[in-house]
Amino acid sequence: MKSPVFSYKFLIAGFIVILLVSWFIFLKTKDAWTGKQTITKNQVQSLENMDDYLNNPENNKDPDFAVAKKSLEDGDIKGAIPLWEKVVKKEEVRSTTNTGITLSKPKINSKIILAQTYLQYWNYYYKEKEYADKAIKIITENQEDDDYGAYGMYFVGYAYEITKRYDDALTWYEKGLKVSSNTDKLKAIFKNQIGHVYDLMGDMNKAYEYYSQAYVLDDKNYHVAGNIGRHLARIGSFEESVPYFEYAIHTHDLALRSEIYYTLSSIELELGWLRPDIDKSLLYARASIKSFPDYPMGYVALARWLYMKNDRKYDKEIEENLTKSIELNPNGFAAYKYSALYMFDKWDMNAVSVLMSKSNEVLDKDIILMHNISENEKRINTRDMQTMIILDKINKEWKGNKELIDKILTNDYFKWFIDLQKKRVNNGVLNVYLK
Repeated sequence: MKSPVFSYKFLIAGFIVILLVSWFIFLKTKDAWTGKQTITKNQVQSLENMDDYLNNPENNKDPDFAVAKKSLEDGDIKGAIPLWEKVVKKEEVRSTTNTGITLSKPKINSKIILAQTYLQYWNYYYKEKEYADKAIKIITENQEDDDYGAYGMYFVGYAYEITKRYDDALTWYEKGLKVSSNTDKLKAIFKNQIGHVYDLMGDMNKAYEYYSQAYVLDDKNYHVAGNIGRHLARIGSFEESVPYFEYAIHTHDLALRSEIYYTLSSIELELGWLRPDIDKSLLYARASIKSFPDYPMGYVALARWLYMKNDRKYDKEIEENLTKSIELNPNGFAAYKYSALYMFDKWDMNAVSVLMSKSNEVLDKDIILMHNISENEKRINTRDMQTMIILDKINKEWKGNKELIDKILTNDYFKWFIDLQKKRVNNGVLNVYLK
C-alpha cells in the first residue's frame, strides 16, 4: 500500500504542473482574451526600417518603384497615388514558375506607403473622404502580418485623427507608443501625435505636456517643433514660438513647410502690434504658396497681405486669392471670413452678411481648424458681425456725429477692428476717425 504522504506529494506536484501549463497557455493567448495586440520584434522595427525599404537599391532598380518614390519626395501626392497602386499590384506577383503564377500578399511596406499616400491626399486636399477609409482598410486587413507594427499603427491612428474619430486615434497611438517603448524616436512620434489629438479635442495643456515629452525624446523632430511653436503662438508667446518654426521649416514635408510659412506670415502681423512688418509677412505668404501650391491658407495669407496694404489697386488680386483658397478647401473658414472683411471694406453689407453666414456654416467642417479653435471662432464671428452692422450704421450717420465717433473709438467692443485698421498701411476704412 502506497504511503499517504507519497500520494499527497504526487497530487501536489501534478497540481503545480497543471498550474504552470495553464499559466503558459494564458501567456500565449492572453491577447486574444484581453483584446490586446501581440507585439513582435518586427513590429518594433517596422517604422524605423521604412526608410531602408524606400532606399533599398534592389527596390529602386524597378523604374516604377523609383518614380513612385520620387513623387513622394517631390510632394506630388496626387501623382503618387496611381504610381504606388501600380507598385502594390506588381508586388502581388512574388514569382513566376513553369506551372504558372504564385500570388502572395504584397509587401506590407508598399501597402503601408500606399495607405500613407491616401491619407496625405485626404489631409492635404480636404475632400475625397473615401481615401481615408481606404487607408484604414489596407492597414487593418494586414494586422496579422509580421511586418505590421508601429508604422501601421501610426497611420491607422492618423486616419482616425483626420476624420475626427479621436478616441479611436488615441487607442491606436497608445498601441504604437507601447510598441516603441524602447525607441526614443518612435516614442517621440507617438507622443507628438497623442498630444495633437488632445489639441484637436481642446485640451491644450495636456497636448503641450505630450509635445514637451516628445521634444525631450527627439528635439530634431520637425513635427514636434512645429506643434510646440503653434502652442506658443496660440497663447500669445509669438517671439518664443519663432525659433521652433524656423527649425521646423526645414522639414521635407512640403505641406507642413507651407503651413509653417503661413503661420510665420500671421505672426509677423502680431509681432509689430500696430506697426507690423507687412512686407516680411508677404515673403512668408509667397513661400507658403511656393512650398505647396495646394495648401489653401497660403492664398489666404497673400490676400490678407494685399488687404493690409489698403490700396484699391489690389482688389482683383485679393478676390483671386480668396477664390483660389475656397476652391482648394470649400469649407475654408478663414477664406470666407477675410472675404467678408474685404467686402465690408467696400461697404457691401449684403455680401458681408452672406459671407459671414457661410463662414459660420463651414466652421465645423473645416479640417484645418482644431475643435477648440472652431468653437471660439463661432463666438468671435458673432461679435464681428455685430460690429460690422453697427459700423455700417455709423458710416451712414457719421458726418458731424461726434457721439458716434467717440463710441467706436473708446468702446473695447470695437478694439479688434480698430487695431486691425490701424495696422493697415495709411490706416483703413476708419481713417477719417484715426488721423
